[in-house]
Amino acid sequence: MANVSIVNWGSYLHPVEAHGARIKHQVGVVEYTSPLLPPGTNIYTWQSEGRFQDIRMQGALPILRGNHTYQLIGKLEAIPENSAYFRVATYDHENQFIKEFILEGSGGTFDYPVTARRYNISLVVKANQLVRFKWLAIGLANELADVKLEVSDDLRISAVLADKPQGFNIYVTKKGASSWLVPVQADSSQAVIRLTDDEIENGDTTSFALLDQVFKKYDLTHYQTRIRAYGYPLTSVVQAFQERLSRLKGE
Repeated sequence: MANVSIVNWGSYLHPVEAHGARIKHQVGVVEYTSPLLPPGTNIYTWQSEGRFQDIRMQGALPILRGNHTYQLIGKLEAIPENSAYFRVATYDHENQFIKEFILEGSGGTFDYPVTARRYNISLVVKANQLVRFKWLAIGLANELADVKLEVSDDLRISAVLADKPQGFNIYVTKKGASSWLVPVQADSSQAVIRLTDDEIENGDTTSFALLDQVFKKYDLTHYQTRIRAYGYPLTSVVQAFQERLSRLKGE
């Protein structure tokens, strides 16, 4: 099964943050202000490889396959408009630079070189006053061509919506990392609900509210819907969600 990877800002501290930048971390968005930075400055960089702790803090990028075309989707607001963009830099097995791709703030496609072994993605500013960054996503371009990606404002619910779905899968997973996966299937839609430790351990009613939100937004009354765990053994949560789903459907 194919996946799209969603990556947020994380808690990594970039060196430019110590040079007059103001960063405000809010729910689901990071506001970055540094009008004195020179054009072409990387204000944040995500890595596909590195020390485990660093990757967890800054958001792990997925491993890409050489000679494939990938789609990068950016969710951000830049002031002035179009004053921030993404730079994708690729490197070979000897850590030698191969090629870079410049993509606008809303994203674009790039061809990952067959000789590439790692890459990074930088968020770069021009004559920028303000960036409000929410998330970026990356997946195979052909897999994302016929689906729609949606992410809730609080980053708790992510969905990949097929054009003519035969069913709907809801995945529950543990919230915490700065990146997560959403499965992609051409014949069904998928939603991933990210739960906190308290919601998992104590059956917090917030988790049911998230399920109710998915049920209502995507009108799941007439869909064959399955609840699954993703990445963690969440048997009790899956069972509770399945029972809740049955009640919502009036079964």
